[in-house]
Amino acid sequence: MAFLYRRGATAKRAFFRVMSREYPMGRYWTTCRALDPHIEPFEEGEPEDEGEGEDMAAVLTCAGYYRSMIGSYKAGERMLRKAVHLREIILGLENSATLTSVGTLGLVLQQQGEYEEGEEMHRRALEGREKALGAEHPDTLTSGKYDEAEGMHRRALEGWEKALGAEHPWTLTSVNNLGKVLRAQGKYGEAEEMHRRALEGYEKALGAEHPDTLTSTWGLGHLLRSQSRLHESECLYDRAWEWFHAVLGSDHPTTVACGQERSSLKQEMEEQLEDARLWVAELSLASQEP
Repeated sequence: MAFLYRRGATAKRAFFRVMSREYPMGRYWTTCRALDPHIEPFEEGEPEDEGEGEDMAAVLTCAGYYRSMIGSYKAGERMLRKAVHLREIILGLENSATLTSVGTLGLVLQQQGEYEEGEEMHRRALEGREKALGAEHPDTLTSGKYDEAEGMHRRALEGWEKALGAEHPWTLTSVNNLGKVLRAQGKYGEAEEMHRRALEGYEKALGAEHPDTLTSTWGLGHLLRSQSRLHESECLYDRAWEWFHAVLGSDHPTTVACGQERSSLKQEMEEQLEDARLWVAELSLASQEP
């Protein structure tokens, strides 16, 4: 990657931005393995400004988690400590992104048997999220209460299935809620299964234009977006927004909120396309250098 630095700050910034968007958090080992050889600039370098620092911290958080999951605990810990340091300086102690790095560092410390410091990190992440977001927010659930929440929702779903049947709208609401908790934990495969089950059930029971069906469509799109499956997500956002617009009206808060997320998604896709074009151009220039 040395050629990026010869090309100047623009290419370096584009590289950092692409890496921060593409390096996944979770068990996407194929992607992590492919990107991991390019981590050195994030480990060894220092950011030139706050934007670069945010990108660096985002990559180090994901890469540190990946390294710990493949057994490189010390490397993961080192990356995460740097990510926490950068985010504390740039974003503040109680920012949600800072707390994500803090909580992930706590997990890696506990994996190494450093239970006291690991517990301290988890407690800090949980208390910070409860203060900022509330005890029931999905990000709070990921700080340590999600196991309890998942068990509660599974028990509720079993109860609704026994009482009302698997296709009753109230049962489907319970299915959808379980999907949200699973999504908050990063269990995207199980979460997608729940969201698709809820959507198919709503379509059958209530029809494609019912607000609950549209909300479920929107929720599935949100889940897919969190996995960077942007084109699939775009189709669902388009469908949900168009029907919200027709059924609820353009000024309804739900229509407005869905429209805002839809616009944000399309902007994200355009930015990624532009980044990719810049990346290809830089690679082409580099290949022409003697």
